[in-house]
Amino acid sequence: MPLGSEIFWASILFVLIGFCIHRMGPAFERSRFGMPLMMLGLIGSISAPESLPGIERELQGAIIDLFSWLIPFSIGTFLVLDSTPNYRKTRKLKLILGWIFISSSWMLFSPNIDSQMAKEITHGSLVLAGLFIGSIPILSGIIIEERISGIRSESEPLSKEEEELVKTILVRRIGGV
Repeated sequence: MPLGSEIFWASILFVLIGFCIHRMGPAFERSRFGMPLMMLGLIGSISAPESLPGIERELQGAIIDLFSWLIPFSIGTFLVLDSTPNYRKTRKLKLILGWIFISSSWMLFSPNIDSQMAKEITHGSLVLAGLFIGSIPILSGIIIEERISGIRSESEPLSKEEEELVKTILVRRIGGV
């Protein structure tokens, strides 16, 4: 295996390891190393030598093609989500700019769609529509059952034995009270 190929696969491995470390969440101090490790892997996989053999060269091209439309799509998505009126006043200019980024990403992606991919997209859309239509009776049944059953009376308070059991469990789990 040529050296360029080993560097390429090591870079892909860095991306995967970085993603796993990043998903640890803020409670773990190691999670702060995830994003830099992913970026290092992405840069390494994109800037790998041009002398890559067959499959690695194709994968590198696919990664570069992916980022050509994924970056504008991500920027647009962040702009649209940030400008929604959830927590503050709607920012219409930011919202419009976000939708422009999203639309441009679709224009960059659409030349990559061939007839086979169009069939798969159509098939996937029909499956999602079927799942949505199939979930309507289930949700309707849940709503009807919730309205019919109503709220029952409150539960009885804990007895002295149950209170002591809960205290004992809490003391064991979190230490003295």
